[in-house]
Amino acid sequence: MIIRPDDAKQFLATYSRLLTEAYRLTDGEHLEEMLAILAAGRDAIVAEPLLIDAVVTNLEDEGVLLAPDALAAIRTLQLQEWVFLRDTTKYSIFIDVDGKEAYAVRGLTDRLSDITRGTGLLVRTGLVYYKGGYVCDGILANPVWLGPEYKRSYAEIFTALKQSGHFHTE
Repeated sequence: MIIRPDDAKQFLATYSRLLTEAYRLTDGEHLEEMLAILAAGRDAIVAEPLLIDAVVTNLEDEGVLLAPDALAAIRTLQLQEWVFLRDTTKYSIFIDVDGKEAYAVRGLTDRLSDITRGTGLLVRTGLVYYKGGYVCDGILANPVWLGPEYKRSYAEIFTALKQSGHFHTE
């Protein structure tokens, strides 16, 4: 349910450095909480993908090199609202809110249900493709718990997506 610790450490170091620098370069509102800074940096690179290149250039000028495979993963970032349906023994099931695609998602350092303290919720977060699979970036915003009818509906959607080849595991 989580990726290898060394891979998680490498991704987190690169991601947090890149997002912090993106936040600094965009000179947004003054934030003090690290999670808010990371979320603002993430929003900035999603709004302006070329900002990633500017951040990388700035950091390289300072002698900071980012891990290439983690940087490649960041470029695949899909930030949106997802339905976190449930866990399996190998991954968590995420479905886009339109019900068109589903993903097998692993956590970086913790099981996603441990972070959210349950499953069956709508949450705004980022997914990246890293080390052969989909990984949640761990920055979770605006969680909304789904009622039983919504969960049942999304479970049916998931079954249909899996049968039609729209469930992405790798």
